[in-house]
Amino acid sequence: MDSSTPIRAADIVDNPDTLQTLEERYIIIYDSSWGGTFRNMIKAINILDQYGWETKSIAHSQGVMYALIERFKDRS
Repeated sequence: MDSSTPIRAADIVDNPDTLQTLEERYIIIYDSSWGGTFRNMIKAINILDQYGWETKSIAHSQGVMYALIERFKDRS
């Protein structure tokens, strides 16, 4: 997973363990949805939460949704 570019939400859903290889504190994920469901985005955000990441902002334009995600060093 290359965190220097936006990461597809589907890639996180398909292989969430690759999140452990990321060293950055912030990443951007994206999902496309012509029907407006953004199922992979919703699943990815929930997976990221389980791995210690929090969604900071979300933007939507022309069928693509982007989310800025921050990793927490300590969630206690």
